[in-house]
Amino acid sequence: MPANRKLLEFAMRSLIRTVAENRPEQGMRELGLKVRSTGTGTDVTALLSLKGKHLELEGVLPEATDEGVPNQGRIGVFLAKEIVRLHHGEIHAGPGLEGTEILFSVRAW
Repeated sequence: MPANRKLLEFAMRSLIRTVAENRPEQGMRELGLKVRSTGTGTDVTALLSLKGKHLELEGVLPEATDEGVPNQGRIGVFLAKEIVRLHHGEIHAGPGLEGTEILFSVRAW
């Protein structure tokens, strides 16, 4: 898949670091990362699932609107969100099949 490896690595490290900071008693312990793909050829999508207990991804800024109030957030998470968006991907957090899950989807650059 054509992608900018260094940007995606920065994005993943920033997001994982943020999740660990939001789990002060557990940190990175008992975090799991599952990597899989869907689709074929030019329609392939990489799916990265971060799994564990008490996963929170605070700092993801909502999309700006003309009538919205500016929000504060972690700059690393904001940059990660933009990097994922540039790769035609998304970040979702919520219940998964094996507990709380944060899912990153990434397509070609």
